[in-house]
Amino acid sequence: MYQIKDLLITMDLSEMDEVMMEFASFVNKAVDLDKIYFLHVAKELDLPEELVAQYPDLIKPLDESIEEKIEGMLDEYFSEEEKSKIEILVKEGKPDKVILQLAKELDIEIVVLGLKTGLEGAGLVSNKVARLAPCTVVFVPEVLPNLSRIVVPIDFSANSKLALEFAAFMAKKHDNARIICQNVYTVPSGYSRLGKSYEEFAEIMKENAEKMFENFKRTLDIGNVEVTCEFTLGKPNKISEQIYNFAVRRKAGAIAVGSKGRTAAASILLGSTAEKLLNYNRQLPLILVKEKTKNMGFLDALFKL
Repeated sequence: MYQIKDLLITMDLSEMDEVMMEFASFVNKAVDLDKIYFLHVAKELDLPEELVAQYPDLIKPLDESIEEKIEGMLDEYFSEEEKSKIEILVKEGKPDKVILQLAKELDIEIVVLGLKTGLEGAGLVSNKVARLAPCTVVFVPEVLPNLSRIVVPIDFSANSKLALEFAAFMAKKHDNARIICQNVYTVPSGYSRLGKSYEEFAEIMKENAEKMFENFKRTLDIGNVEVTCEFTLGKPNKISEQIYNFAVRRKAGAIAVGSKGRTAAASILLGSTAEKLLNYNRQLPLILVKEKTKNMGFLDALFKL
């Protein structure tokens, strides 16, 4: 079963911060985290080093005021006991780089980013963070839905198993938790050489996928969370759109997808479907699940480039 010990929550001093606080509180109450980091990355001040060295208070008060603003929000969402596990970080630099470095240095389990559609502020949503983070990344929209029903696209791989087990870990904190898997199957281009019509071979592919799912279920460690699977005939270049539309039709609270790849270099990056889904989805919470232990070394190499 997937375990969570800490969160790195990004804050941008906009209305979205209330949503991020609410999400952190929800996860903490469900899991009892060891640590919660709230991070704000401030824009670097374009000041000469000599001036900063001579007048350090030019920068220090900015950090303190940001910390105070974030601290002022904690009372609404966390008890005094819960606040003992919270640390507020104010850093300067490029958000992508700061987030990735902290994810590695602090051995973070989950990085949480805002998914904005209407609220003011640019936010810290970044495709680069999603691609390169060595850990699971969660994109939280402006309104938090109920996470008792999560859609998980699966291809019966180790990565989709990891995503499904993470989704079950989150969903089981709710009553009547349910995971709806979606397998998008396709018809190979050479089907006609076997004397079958497109429709006939599509049915063959579906039957094979159904058998694979039954075997796949036996490998899962998800407790008593209900898991079902629906099978969708894939359309070229429309897979991500099909996944999103499927999740909306099923009234899902979130989509959880595993990163794709057989190597550390590939697994730290996103597969094409996950990347397109990140760009296509603007409303549902999106969880990009990665196996952290396989990705740390690759991120080390990236920082040395």
